[in-house]
Amino acid sequence: MKYMIVCFLFLVTITAQGASLITIESLYDFSKTVELLKSEMIKKNFLIFSEIDHQKGAKKIGLSLNSNKLIIFGNPKGGTPLMQENSLMGLELPLKILITKNDKNIVEVNYRDPRTHLAEYNLKKNKRRLEKIYQAITKIVGVVKK
Repeated sequence: MKYMIVCFLFLVTITAQGASLITIESLYDFSKTVELLKSEMIKKNFLIFSEIDHQKGAKKIGLSLNSNKLIIFGNPKGGTPLMQENSLMGLELPLKILITKNDKNIVEVNYRDPRTHLAEYNLKKNKRRLEKIYQAITKIVGVVKK
C-alpha cells in the first residue's frame, strides 16, 4: 500500500511539472532566436539579469552539448508583490527561458507557465498579476513561434 501511494505521488509530481512546461518551436536558427527574444524582453520592460550558456560550460570541461542557453529575466514591479505574498516565490523568480537546439537541429524555446504557481504557493492576491506575466511571456516567445 505504501508503495502504491509513493508511486501515485511521484506520478502526480511528474504530471504537475509536465503541465507547467511550455515548449514552442522557433522559426529561426539558435542565435537569431536568442537575439529576438532578448530584444522583445527589453521592449516589454523586462530586465535581463543573466545569460547562461550551458554549451560553453560543457566545452570548458571537455564535453559536448547542443546549443543550450538560459536567459534569466524579470521586472521587480511584477515579481516583488508575488514574493511579498509568499517569499518562496523567490525560488521561481526571476523568470527563465531556455533556448535549445536538439539533435534534429530544431530550435525550441522552453518556459514554465507562471500561473501554476497560484496553487503551488497559495497565492490568493496575485492571480491577475500571474496572468499578466503569462501573457507577457507568451508575447515575448510569439516573436519566434513557428
